[in-house]
Amino acid sequence: MIPQNKGLREPQYLTPHLIRYRNPDVKLLILLRNPVDRLYSDYYFIDNGERSKNRTTFHQAVVRAIDVLKKCQEHRSLRSCLFDFHLNAKLVKHKTRIQLGFNAVFLRDWLSVFPRDQILIMRTEDYFANTTSVMKRVFDFLQPLKEMELTKFKITTSKREYVTKHKLGKQPMMTKTKVMLENLYRPDIEELSWLLKDERFLWKSIGIKNKIFRNSTINKR
Repeated sequence: MIPQNKGLREPQYLTPHLIRYRNPDVKLLILLRNPVDRLYSDYYFIDNGERSKNRTTFHQAVVRAIDVLKKCQEHRSLRSCLFDFHLNAKLVKHKTRIQLGFNAVFLRDWLSVFPRDQILIMRTEDYFANTTSVMKRVFDFLQPLKEMELTKFKITTSKREYVTKHKLGKQPMMTKTKVMLENLYRPDIEELSWLLKDERFLWKSIGIKNKIFRNSTINKR
């Protein structure tokens, strides 16, 4: 919604361009999560005034949201739809922000602006599985700290201090909902893994076969 994009079907200048202009040497941290799990968590996190949230209401919201996105894609590209202000407003109204899970689409814009060695891309699942290891990677990337410093400032500890009230009593996602979302995100997930040359970003639970990447020009992180 900046003047440089006026009249364009898809935006040409985005947040990474603005950041690069102000701070070209910035180091960026990107934390990605399995988009299916992220969406379910996000649904419970958003306070949209809905009194009762459960896996059935989530499924209904997903069906409506996918329908909105598919109708947009009948005459526009996925990228064009994802950056459309009015479509985003509709998806928020339908209480399911499925547009935020297309990591490859958004990441391409960042990688087209910043060198790969200025971006550390990690997985949320790895952070929760081994916080110490991930935080060491972060500070090695930013500015190496001694083990004593990591411990002193409690940088490598993870303590959950807040739980969204709607998540209390949260049920597992319905199988039919999960399958629907896996089908929706599968192409983007495959592209993300290829883009990063890293099979971990296939999130094997999605059911995508392992791929072998050769002659990569992008370092595995």
